[in-house]
Amino acid sequence: MKILLIHPITRTKNITEDRVGIGYPTGIGYIGAYLQEQGHEVTIFDNNQKCYGKDKLTKYLEDSDADIVGISAMVNAYNQVMQLTRLIKEVKGCPIVLGGAMATYSPEVIMRNMDVDVCVLGEGEETAGELFGNWPNYAGIPGIAYMEDDEQFVKTEDRMFAKTRDDYPYPGYDGLLDISKYWRATLATWETHIRDEKLMHSYKKRVHEGMKIATMVTGMGCPYKCTFCTNSTHYMKTRERTPQNVAKEAMYLKNKFGIEGIRFDDDLLILQKKRTLELCKELKKTGLLWSGQSVGRATSEDAIVAEMADAGCVGFGVGIETGSDRLLKAMLKGSRTKHYEMAYHNAIKHGVGIRVQLLYGSPGEDRSTLEETVDFFKRTGMPPRRFNRLLPMPGSAVFDQCLEQGIIYNEHDFLNCTSMISGYTSRSINFNITSMSDEEYLANQDWAETALYKNYEDKVKSDPSFWYYLIKHYVIKILKVKPLVRFITRKITSTLLNKRRDKRTDYQHREAEQQKTLLTTLYPEMLPDPDKIGFKNKPLVDKRIDVIFSSAAEAAEAEAA
Repeated sequence: MKILLIHPITRTKNITEDRVGIGYPTGIGYIGAYLQEQGHEVTIFDNNQKCYGKDKLTKYLEDSDADIVGISAMVNAYNQVMQLTRLIKEVKGCPIVLGGAMATYSPEVIMRNMDVDVCVLGEGEETAGELFGNWPNYAGIPGIAYMEDDEQFVKTEDRMFAKTRDDYPYPGYDGLLDISKYWRATLATWETHIRDEKLMHSYKKRVHEGMKIATMVTGMGCPYKCTFCTNSTHYMKTRERTPQNVAKEAMYLKNKFGIEGIRFDDDLLILQKKRTLELCKELKKTGLLWSGQSVGRATSEDAIVAEMADAGCVGFGVGIETGSDRLLKAMLKGSRTKHYEMAYHNAIKHGVGIRVQLLYGSPGEDRSTLEETVDFFKRTGMPPRRFNRLLPMPGSAVFDQCLEQGIIYNEHDFLNCTSMISGYTSRSINFNITSMSDEEYLANQDWAETALYKNYEDKVKSDPSFWYYLIKHYVIKILKVKPLVRFITRKITSTLLNKRRDKRTDYQHREAEQQKTLLTTLYPEMLPDPDKIGFKNKPLVDKRIDVIFSSAAEAAEAEAA
């Protein structure tokens, strides 16, 4: 069978045709390589990299001789996929199969609102292999969902995997995708709003501009049950590759493509102690630099971070979410502030970067939890970041609660509307399920982010070496002609643009934003109706969280007495 697999536009920032440096689409790469191994003729079209508009995309589809189209997408591409499936049906009229997180957690909504024939649920390699191998006789195949002719929604039994993650072929490096388009610019570690040369010295000493940094994953799923995350579902049971298999792929990429570093895109790379130490042992042999995501408890152990640093790790991310232990408990997080604090100090000790993620607006969040977060970052000296705002994802416990309590009253409208925002730090949508009023919700976020950044800036500037490094940085720029020319050009351009912006009205600003949206729009009439958002702001009720906060208050009162 001739199969065309499409990865739609999901990153709407910095859209340019044939862009480079974005994340490698490992998910659809794995599916394509597995189907190819099964004897199918497979083509992968990554429009997140190509960024084709309607005319070019239509031409591409017209020229394709595919018998069937598969799409892999997350929920943040809901509107994109809805438009894309319509275009495919109009141009080719062929069957469409949808996989990925969106299909896994909202199959019935998708089947009733999009031109999709079958949804693949959970990990898709083996299911896709059986599905395409038996098409169109797919009734009863485990791990799929579809609509009967009488409009009855059907969801088959869960798939039991016959293979381990080690058994699958590498994700499309050999011809299915052009890996050279996906070299990452950095090994994401430190991220600070103010130049902190002292903190980043170790990283800059090892990571240089122009390095070939590849993307890999070492496993799927997560054993934790965080309320805001989809990984708590049975579809995301932890399935890991062996450290030896991971290192073998890393060496393949190094020998064939000359890579120098790897960004591991696992939900959690650093998890169990035994596997982490084995992974470090194997990665050290490759001589590659690397980074990935860690659970706080794991990197709170000094010995683990020491081994990671010795094995080439230049940094790790950690989902702190909040500096309030009460809120961490409410979220069912597996780590506490003491673990995050130790993880940070271990990173500093061993010259490894740490990049935090923060979440705002969880049930139980209020001014007091934000004060705890601000105090935590001030006490530890950890570099802060902007808050990601809570927008419940299908499959998460919070999403289910919002549906049950009528906060999300139309799933299609909610997903359609929220898929248009440009990242979870966006303020274009105000989704508030805390006990704070909408005004307090906005004001408290502004206060907390301002305090977090000011405290860190004061800390950095209080060190005399900050001024030394700052002066040194600009002296070097001045001595280098090209960087100086670029700097002056940027300043002049920025000044001219700012003057033009000052003359624009609010209406013109909105027009500019709308034009940017239209660049990624195939059918303007399919853009979300601003009056149909599918949710209403009101406090989410959770007695478990109420008990946590009341118990904490009672304990504080007893201690004060």
